[in-house]
Amino acid sequence: MKKHTLLMWMCVFCLMFAVTACGSDDDDEGNNNNNEPSGEVGETASETISAADGGSLELPSGAAKLTVPADALDEDLELSVTSIATTGLPDSDNLGSLGFEFGPDGTTFSTPVTIELAFEGTVPADHKAVLAVLEDGAWTEVEGSALDGNKVVGETDHFSTYIILFVGDTATLVTAECADFEFTACGGDMTGTWKVKDICIEMGLFDNPFADTPECQDSVYAATFDWDGTWEINSDGTLLISNFSYTSGVDIAVTSACLDAFYPGVAPEESCAGIADDELTCAYADDTCTCETEPETQVMLESATGTWSVDGNTMTSELDEGGDGPSSSEYCVDGNLATSEFDMGNADGYIIFEKQ
Repeated sequence: MKKHTLLMWMCVFCLMFAVTACGSDDDDEGNNNNNEPSGEVGETASETISAADGGSLELPSGAAKLTVPADALDEDLELSVTSIATTGLPDSDNLGSLGFEFGPDGTTFSTPVTIELAFEGTVPADHKAVLAVLEDGAWTEVEGSALDGNKVVGETDHFSTYIILFVGDTATLVTAECADFEFTACGGDMTGTWKVKDICIEMGLFDNPFADTPECQDSVYAATFDWDGTWEINSDGTLLISNFSYTSGVDIAVTSACLDAFYPGVAPEESCAGIADDELTCAYADDTCTCETEPETQVMLESATGTWSVDGNTMTSELDEGGDGPSSSEYCVDGNLATSEFDMGNADGYIIFEKQ
């Protein structure tokens, strides 16, 4: 495992965007969160909710609130919420609130209900605050949930334990394929303001150096990209693109067993130190060598105006200056998310937007 190999495919990706250097954006490290959660452990509230009319339920401190729309329940039902301590809960360094058990446990709804959890702290750098649900001993991000002022809001169709979770606000570059990603063009209304959420790129240029080594299956080798940019798509056929940029990074976590496979007979601390160079900083702790580089942001397009039009499931746009002529791609709007195909010459992919 040569040191330059660890960064090589990252820099090739950077060159595709005509930049000269690569930086880093660490994926989802523990961030030693020091936020003080709202409310107190052991708070509880209950309310009988009408199936026909719906209703709401809130803890006395305001730390958690549930809103049930009409016809979401099959029958009138007494619902409850209780705050619990985070001791023993998974991913403790990335929790932004107490846990909240909604009951009766396992209750389902025919129409999604809204959960609001109070948050008055600070979201760690390069992270976002989302609503998460405890499933099979791990937290799962509630799709579409987000920080809204001093609360995190999300919708769900079932009861369990919910919490505020800090997750890395990054997109992951996949070398062989965009894992588990599926796209079907469906068209839809693109007018409004959209922020870049993720970009999924199919490259297939380099192999994971750990892939064929059994001792390295628990090691991590991935590039990360924290995307930014806003698309204002106006009903009069004009558009404005602002601050299209990314912060690139590398996420490497090599276990002791993997280090021994590459450097047999060498102490893991020494092997870890040997991976480091002028760009890559490595530290060994808890049987793992973790490496990172200094983050660097690349601005791809600072500001541009143009026009757009739609024909079926295809959107065509053209920039007023600096563009290469009209560009057409299939797209799909699904709720507050929109996905569009794009062609970078030597890499195809998808750009995913979130409506603001």
